[in-house]
Amino acid sequence: YLHSFPTRRSSDLIIVGGAGVIETGVELRRHLGTLWGLPTGANVFLDGADVKLKPEELDPSHLYWAVGAGVWSKIVGDLKARIDLGFRINRAEASDPLAPGGWRDYFNINLGIGESY
Repeated sequence: YLHSFPTRRSSDLIIVGGAGVIETGVELRRHLGTLWGLPTGANVFLDGADVKLKPEELDPSHLYWAVGAGVWSKIVGDLKARIDLGFRINRAEASDPLAPGGWRDYFNINLGIGESY
């Protein structure tokens, strides 16, 4: 879920969106045991994505990529609570309008209930 590295903005007030999107990813999940009686595990992932105003502007060879890891616990039945930390690994050059402004902008923390996708 590489949707904001940093939050997709063209300025402090304008959110960037579009009619074309490419999203891809792979995730490896592993059950590790129990924590406070709850089934608990970890995951690692690689995600790629981009959004353009026009679908024909999308270039699958020029996506924003991120890697990350997280932990999760099943809190009720198969419902998971999770926390993931992602790290942006490319497209950080100054010419990119969505380039990060500093090293903190390379990271994204996601908290969630349920599956990531």
